[in-house]
Order: sequence, then structure tokens, then C-alpha cells
Amino acid sequence: MADEALWTVQDLQQYLRVGRTLTWTLIARGEIPVVRVGRAIRLRPADVRAWTARQAGVAESELPPPSRTGDGRRSSSSRALAPRRNPPD
Repeated sequence: MADEALWTVQDLQQYLRVGRTLTWTLIARGEIPVVRVGRAIRLRPADVRAWTARQAGVAESELPPPSRTGDGRRSSSSRALAPRRNPPD
């Protein structure tokens, strides 16, 4: 996992299935650890998964290993499992 590609803020948004404002609020508060590369902000996937586990009250050792695609990014099957909201009729 040490060679796992860093995520962008957009990757984080997709993983958490949250909007831009909440994502930047979590980063600004320092709740999610980030890596700065020049002016760019990147995230270590393992740090994000650990943060998510702490939020859910799950021990990090209980997390399944990440699934990976050829480019080092997570596959769509490893996204957070949140219920989809359907628009009201």
C-alpha cells in the first residue's frame, strides 16, 4: 500500500460522496490529514480510510484491503457504501 497513488480533493469527494463545501470544510478544520505538493493538496488513501473508520467506530485492522485498478486508484467497487437518494416525486 505504500506505493498507492495520492488522491485529489475530487477523489475524496467521490469516495465520501459529499459535496465540495463539506470536503473543503473538513480539510480546513484539519479533520482529514492532507499532503501539500507545492500549492496542490493531495491525500493518502490509507489516511482517508483510517479517518473514515474512526468516524464509523471501526478498528483499522478490521478494514478490508483496498481494491485497486491498474493506475493505482481505487475501483468503483471500493467506494463508500452510502444509500443513494432518489429525488421526490
